[in-house]
Formats: sequence, structure tokens, C-alpha cells
Amino acid sequence: MRDRRDPTDRGRPTDRGYAIALMALLLLPLLAFTGLAVDLGGWYARAAAIQRTADAAALGGVAALPLGPTAAANGALQVAAANGFVDGVDGISVTATKVGADQLQVTISDDQVPQYFTGLFRSGVSIERSALAEYIPPVRMGSPRNFLGTANLSTSVSGVPSSAREFFWLAVNSPCAMGEDGDLLSSWYNAQWSGGFIGCPIPRTPAPGGGIITNPTYSADGYIYGVRVDEGYTGGPITIQVYDAAYCGAGVDFALNGSSSFTTTYTVRAPAPNPYEGAVLHTRTLTGAASGSSGNCSTGASGYRGRWRDLHTISSPTPGDTYAVQVQATAPVTNQRGSVNQFSLRVRRGATFQACSSDPFDTQVAPNANCPNVFALENMSVFANSPGEAAEFFLASIGPEHSGKTLVIDLFDPGEGGDELRLVDPNGDVVSFQRRIIPRYPGEIAPAGGFGPVSESVVNISASGPQPGPNRLSAARYNDRQLQLVVELPPDIAVAYGGRTWWRVRYDFEGSNVTDRTTWSVSVRGDPVRLVE
Repeated sequence: MRDRRDPTDRGRPTDRGYAIALMALLLLPLLAFTGLAVDLGGWYARAAAIQRTADAAALGGVAALPLGPTAAANGALQVAAANGFVDGVDGISVTATKVGADQLQVTISDDQVPQYFTGLFRSGVSIERSALAEYIPPVRMGSPRNFLGTANLSTSVSGVPSSAREFFWLAVNSPCAMGEDGDLLSSWYNAQWSGGFIGCPIPRTPAPGGGIITNPTYSADGYIYGVRVDEGYTGGPITIQVYDAAYCGAGVDFALNGSSSFTTTYTVRAPAPNPYEGAVLHTRTLTGAASGSSGNCSTGASGYRGRWRDLHTISSPTPGDTYAVQVQATAPVTNQRGSVNQFSLRVRRGATFQACSSDPFDTQVAPNANCPNVFALENMSVFANSPGEAAEFFLASIGPEHSGKTLVIDLFDPGEGGDELRLVDPNGDVVSFQRRIIPRYPGEIAPAGGFGPVSESVVNISASGPQPGPNRLSAARYNDRQLQLVVELPPDIAVAYGGRTWWRVRYDFEGSNVTDRTTWSVSVRGDPVRLVE
């Protein structure tokens, strides 16, 4: 076949080979972009791994914050190392820093991030991620002030302004007091009444016999009270004091128709995640006296009856830490019906006690940034005693960290002889709640109206019977029962309450003074640690 191309085209330049040259020119940037895509995927994966580890380390470390910043930092570094990020190894840096009173910030950086292709164009890559976690301490109960349970003591005795009288004592019952006598933790037994006091087998036994049953919530550990100085505290040493610390018999302590003497032990403990396990700083055991004047109940300089005595001085309190005062009732002297030891706690700075408050909204006691706070943890055992027909008592402080959670209030054996009980929020408004009875005993008999739940805003505490079981003395509706009130908290507590945090419980006793031997417990459902950012 003959070539049909125009002979005149021969020798003219053509674009043959242009595509090859163009591809050669574009190959380098194409390889660069491909390498960048590969490395970017690796960097994102590495950054995600670093963030996950920072989150875990912050949560793990902040749980140890009650032991101090060093313990929290060590905990964070251990969690990071367990996830493959060891501080100081292969370009890894892990730092943990306390932020404010209850937060820990963990920062992890990697200065040797692997590069598969981009090393040709960039000398090195560093990735850093941080996490901020918060430890939510146990709910503070009872008071934002530096005193607790001073009842109606005069200002000259308590140092408390008359306008701020609390009208309740802190209290702990003898182990031989009946379980229905209002102490959730200290009584050994219950069902001890059948026309008279049946008895109190000593030592404590799981099978007491004679119709007596064991108290299902008995705890030899007793009660815990917290003493805390806030972040920024510069007030110097603090001294924990107790008033009328020993059981000193009828006429001084509320008798409950019992007179069996017993001992009361006060133990001051260092900060710890579990306040019952903090290192012992000081302990003191006081022997009671049924006569009210012998032994530790002497009214002399060495006695404890009707006077303030120093428990322990903390020379350098750590800002943001909570010290614990553990109170235990032990060693009943006889198997007669036991009674109750009423006492008060306060904390002074310097040589003289001056009442103060850590609540900036307190209108009865002067707020002070250097004010130590005394409060109950987990349970607050009290003898409420107000001269009026109505009284409000500080119940618990619920801060913005609890926004959107569920507030649970347990009142053991509340309101005998009273009429109505209400919950009051930080704005001073009565709130609605879900009321229920939590059974404490197998086969417990339901109260009038059943166990619940019931939605209401007022608890009728004047109703009677039926009793939860046999061998009880009182027929009051909530005698020897655990009344639980459940409240859904606002999604933004700071906005809802304008910075106020203290909830109160209100009693109404029509025609008589408010008197109630009871134990209050407050908790918030949810994890004790959380990521803030």
C-alpha cells in the first residue's frame, strides 16, 4: 500500500513525546501529594491515639487528686505509660498539672511522629493533645460555715451570731440504742421493744434472738465530717474543736429513755479518696458517764462536759484538700437501752474562734475567702431541736458540676411528732420530688400508701402506722424507715440558681417545737470524675 501522507508534511516538527515529558514533570508533585495523603492519615490516627490516651490519663490521675497533686500526676503518667506513651522515651512528653481545686490537665506531645513520604519535604512533625478532667468530691452536707451542729447555744458559748443559730446537734447513738431511735449506722440491733426494752446482747452478735434483729445498716466505721480550706487559702494553721464531746448522761445529752453509757472516739485523718482510710493525724477516745460528771464528763479544765476542747491543729493545711473527722460510738457498758451523745464541731484560725462562711450568698455569717468549711460527708446524724413550730436546716451543697443529674436524698426515721416536710432549693423555692420508701428488712411491711414512688412536694409526716415489723415502739409513719426523695436537677445549675448551691430541708411541727432524732444522706447519681474538655 502506498503512503498517502502529504509529502510536504515531511520534516515539520510534531508533539510526539510531549505527554511523556509532561508526565515526568508532574510525577514529583503527584508523589508529594500522594505521600502527604498517606502521612496525613497516619498523623490523624496518631493524634486520635494521643487524645484517647490523654483523656484516659486525665481521668485516671484526677481520681487520685484527693491525695495531692503529686499522686494525681503519678497516676496520670502511669495510665499514659500503660497505653504506650512513656514520658521522656522516643520523643514523648507527658505532663499533668493541677488546675483549680479539683481539676487535672494532662498534655501529651510526640515530637517524633513517623513520616513515610513527607520526610523529603519536611524535617519533622510534632503532635500535641490535652485533656482536662474534674474530680467531683462527695456532696457537702450541713453547712457552708466553719461550725456545724451548734444547736441553740448562746453566742457567748458557740461564737455563732444569734441570727445564724443552727438548731440542731450533731449526734451519735450508743450501740445499744434501738435502731428506731434515729441513728442509721451506730445501733447494733432493732426490734427491741415489746412492752419494754427487750435487751442488747453484748458483744454484738449476728443472731441476737428474743425477737431482736440486727441493724442492716450498722457500720463500725461511724460517721465522717469534712474540714476543707478552699483554693487560695492563706489563713495559716487551723484547729479543729469539739463541744461536749463525751456522752454525759441525762440532762446534758438527750436521754431517749436510756442511760447505758458508752465511749465516743474522734479520729482526725489526712486527705484521701476514701476519707475513712486517710492517715491518722490524731485520735481521742472519751469514756461516757451515765451520771454526767465523772471521768471525761468532768466540768473541770480537763473535762469535756459543756465546753469546747481542741482535737487537733493542722499547721499547714493544703488548699483544696479535705481533712476528715471520724466519729464512732463503741463499748456500751450495760445491755440497757442506750442513749445519744450530742456534740458540735468548729474550726478556728488563730487563738480565737470567729464565725465565717465560705458561701458568698450567706447573709447571716460574714463570707470570707479564708474561711475553713466544716460539713458532713455521706451521712449526717443529727438531733434537730428548734424552739419554733417551723425550721429550715442546711441540707447539702449541689454545684454546677451536677447539672442535669439526679439528686437523691435519704432521710432515715424522719419527722416523728411532726406534720410536714419540704425540700427548698437554693432560690428558696419548694420543689417537687419522687417520694418512695426503701425497704431495709426482708419482708418489711409497707407503710400507709405503699412504698411508692409518688410525685409530690410535701411529705405528710404526721400519719401513723403500720410499723415496718414487730417489736417497734413508735407507730409514726416513717419510724425506722428510709424515706427517699429524688429530684431531677436543672440542665444548667449556675443559670437556674444564680451561683447559689445550698439546698435546705423544712420541718413544720404544728403546735409544738421541732424535735427529730434522724440521719440525713445526700448523693448525686453519676460518675465522680468527668472530662471537662
